[in-house]
Amino acid sequence: KEQAEEPGSLELLAPEDEQKKTEEKKDEQKPAETQETEQDKKTEKTSDQVIEYGQYDPEAQQEATKPAVKQEAEEKKAAEEKTYGDTNAPTTLSEKAQAAANNVVKIINNSKDKVLKVILRDLKVDAGNTAENAVTVSGTGNVTLELDGKNELKGGTGNRKPTSSRGSGLDSWDQKGTLTITDEDKNGSLTAVGGDVVGVDSGSWYGGNGIFANNLTISGATVTAVGGGADDRGGKPVSQNGSAGGDGIEAKGNVKFSNATVTATGGSAFSDKTNVEGGMGLKIVPDTLNGEFIIDSGTNLTVTGGSAESGTGRVEGGEGLYLGSWHKLKKMTVNDATLTLAGGNAKTNSTSSSSEAGVGMEGYPAPDTEITDSKVTVIGGDRTGGRTQKARAVDITIGSKDSFKLDGDTTFTGVGIIGTSVGKITVAGDATLVQEDRKYEYAKIDLEENGKVYTLGDITVTENEDGTKTISGTLTGKKVAGHDYKVVSIAEPTCTTPGKRVYTCTTHEGETYEETIDALGHEFVNGVCTR
Repeated sequence: KEQAEEPGSLELLAPEDEQKKTEEKKDEQKPAETQETEQDKKTEKTSDQVIEYGQYDPEAQQEATKPAVKQEAEEKKAAEEKTYGDTNAPTTLSEKAQAAANNVVKIINNSKDKVLKVILRDLKVDAGNTAENAVTVSGTGNVTLELDGKNELKGGTGNRKPTSSRGSGLDSWDQKGTLTITDEDKNGSLTAVGGDVVGVDSGSWYGGNGIFANNLTISGATVTAVGGGADDRGGKPVSQNGSAGGDGIEAKGNVKFSNATVTATGGSAFSDKTNVEGGMGLKIVPDTLNGEFIIDSGTNLTVTGGSAESGTGRVEGGEGLYLGSWHKLKKMTVNDATLTLAGGNAKTNSTSSSSEAGVGMEGYPAPDTEITDSKVTVIGGDRTGGRTQKARAVDITIGSKDSFKLDGDTTFTGVGIIGTSVGKITVAGDATLVQEDRKYEYAKIDLEENGKVYTLGDITVTENEDGTKTISGTLTGKKVAGHDYKVVSIAEPTCTTPGKRVYTCTTHEGETYEETIDALGHEFVNGVCTR
């Protein structure tokens, strides 16, 4: 038997790029391993083909024989699928194969010892009205997607029974290895969008996930993931359990974002009369006791829950970040990162008490959770209509023996109630926790070292161009270890004169504390100071 050459990488090219490469190589001698087989030529014309890319696997190689390939070619049957298997995985795709890839793509690596690298270059895949994912990654081995140019994946709108969900933009849920998305030369991006639900007649239906993954790493890449929407407005009256938008990213196992820009948005859901839910921005659902969730190295993560709107039905905005499964995550680490976590809005004319906007951060953090040298902004969604109320910014369950710690130069700001069950949040190092000034405390907070808590009133939220949010408000109090200060007077600064805040300590009667506010400085427009 012949030993096939191990493929180092696969490259998905836009048709025009592939055609250009083909023309340049017309006069060159092609290596045998990159030539198309007769079966390839006979099946490329099938418009609804599924392209499968299989990494070289020594065990599978022993079962693959040349006669078997010839037998398939001689049958002359129009193939539903086209497989580049372990013996003939190409390093590039022909133009016709790329055209077929515009439908759906499957990438398979069953070699546990070798990483399959696939280069996505300006790849656009739309699964249309099928029940397919745009790109599916599977197998026992690891797969790396290298981004080149603008890549866009859209899941199908067909019903993926029995789950009642739509197709995902990128799906590796059943992959046993790790999916890594990277951009080594910083010239690419990926947008993955779940399939939409439109015109529902009955049952419960869910938009597809932008990214649906097991063991996901995003390193040095710019990735946008959006859950599919759900919309049955304008249709005939229906009796159904409700619809929900898909999640921006739903991931299990080990999840890591490193030196990446990740934007994840839940799909929105709309109805005239039925119950609807917005999808979650980022949902972490570890299925082992050893899963880790790591965000580090300058990552900018922006997640937003999908909105929900119904004329008379119950509505629920999607959570920004949802941490599922009690004590399934082993560790959660955020270091040198910027996180903006926002719950989805909700709107309904119903006065049902079960209607609610999305929480910015909800669920079950790892028993060992640490946020260091990072900026985290968490915002609860707004509910309007029958009853108006802001959702909690944070609603997490911390075990009595667990650690949820803010450390180093971290600022953690919550707009909406910061609430914890059972355990406490530890603010240590030079970290700062900023929360709304409220009558009651909803979180247990322990201050260590130079850790402090600021309370703000009259809060406003400004959205920045990069998706982050700036929080401003009037400082009303400050807590440090052993002291709880309330602001009793403020002298505002001018352009040239510093201001002053005066605090009184509620834990030590008669003790006051003063804090200088820096002068604003001049800001000239056409020679005139505008301050």
